[in-house]
Amino acid sequence: MKQILLPLLLLLCSAIAPAADCKQPLDGDTLERLRLGVTDVQLHPGDSHRFALAIFRTYAPANEVAACATWKVDPEGKGATIDSEGVLKIGPKTPPGAKFIVTADIEHGRAQRQVPVVVYTEAAQPLVGLWQQQARSDCDAQKDAAPPKPIHELEFRAGGWFSVTWTPFETYRDYWGSYTADNSTGAISLQIENGNYVPSDFHGAGKFKRKDNNTIELTGIYLGEPRGAAPVKEQKTTRRCHYVFTRIR
Repeated sequence: MKQILLPLLLLLCSAIAPAADCKQPLDGDTLERLRLGVTDVQLHPGDSHRFALAIFRTYAPANEVAACATWKVDPEGKGATIDSEGVLKIGPKTPPGAKFIVTADIEHGRAQRQVPVVVYTEAAQPLVGLWQQQARSDCDAQKDAAPPKPIHELEFRAGGWFSVTWTPFETYRDYWGSYTADNSTGAISLQIENGNYVPSDFHGAGKFKRKDNNTIELTGIYLGEPRGAAPVKEQKTTRRCHYVFTRIR
């Protein structure tokens, strides 16, 4: 089966070479493969982040390239600044939910690379993070069913993206998509958009509750069974499905 790999590792805290030490012109293959990252960057108000141009590989660390580039952040004057070395600073009063685009202009317009930046706080978006399943109940109509294989990685990102993975390996994800969550009502809705493995018995609408900083509960949502497992036979039972997840990071 052809796998769709969705890399989610970022190149963090890497120093780009000073302009006097950068290399130009880059060969065409290197230039074509350069990226600023493989997903958006999530930052808190007051955070700083150093960007670097690099070649990202699925099963190996990113290879930073000392490319000659100038940096820009859009929109300007709205709570984020970036210097000549690619260091982005988010102002301490920048509101959660603010979004920016960082652009690296390589070799005076020869190429451009961009990456989105999302500002968030735990208070505004308590689901953001990487979570591991600790418990599940009322999801299976068969009382004597074998204990289900736990979900090892449930990720929520500040930009409204989520993924589910039973057995993590490198950058592999089982499925992913978009989500919305309402802190005032606890309502949450997940919509699958793609995946290497998408369970047929998924149900994405329900409620969430943050018990503490490191524990969340999901009720009514049914995230499906892992590859090779039998699906739940009675869909009505999934509406009572209850999960407990603890934070990995």
